[in-house]
Amino acid sequence: MPETVHFEQPIRYVYLDHQGAYWEIGASFQRMYQIASAADLIKEGFQGIGVYLDDPSAVAVEELRSHAGLIVSSDAVLPEELKEGFIEPGRVSFLRHLGSYQNMMDSWQKLYRETTEPLRAAPGFEIYINDCALVPESDLITDLYLPIQ
Repeated sequence: MPETVHFEQPIRYVYLDHQGAYWEIGASFQRMYQIASAADLIKEGFQGIGVYLDDPSAVAVEELRSHAGLIVSSDAVLPEELKEGFIEPGRVSFLRHLGSYQNMMDSWQKLYRETTEPLRAAPGFEIYINDCALVPESDLITDLYLPIQ
């Protein structure tokens, strides 16, 4: 069952745009991490963030828009190649996904199905708790968030 969480402050992130299938966002993340690393934005305990702007049941796969991002501090200086985004404060329905990214759609469907509060007009997003390059696929932890009123 999803939990309700309230973000008090905006979450600032840097990102590269991705267009197309959400499950193909990995290449955009790799490029974003290269740029962020060169700009010294990757610190210990860094967290990636994926922001998904479109409803895949209403938008053609090739037209889906998303952000491959990295959460940064409020004073971080951004390189020109990356854009700046914010997750606005507010209530969200939260579900933790454990394991492979390949099974993530099942968790998203559960989150949508079991969220009983009205949705806010804001994109869903994922925060990646650990690094897929450093832990086995079975140990991946991803937090899913769905903005609610």
